[in-house]
Amino acid sequence: MQTQSNEDFLKAFGLNLRNIRKTKSLKQYHVADGCGIHKNNYTNIERGKRNITIAKAKAIATALDVPVVQLFEF
Repeated sequence: MQTQSNEDFLKAFGLNLRNIRKTKSLKQYHVADGCGIHKNNYTNIERGKRNITIAKAKAIATALDVPVVQLFEF
């Protein structure tokens, strides 16, 4: 089994968030407001530049109106 680096994992996670958000026609600031973080922090999550907690993943999933597990389906 090939392991994925943390950097690659964060980038893949962020790309998945971006795809989910765009599918729902939401702007980054809508999701950021919905989960209680600054837009710049949310942007960095989508860019794979910021690691988040499980609680923050749950808040993002709620803001996107998707199950948490969908954030990790990439």
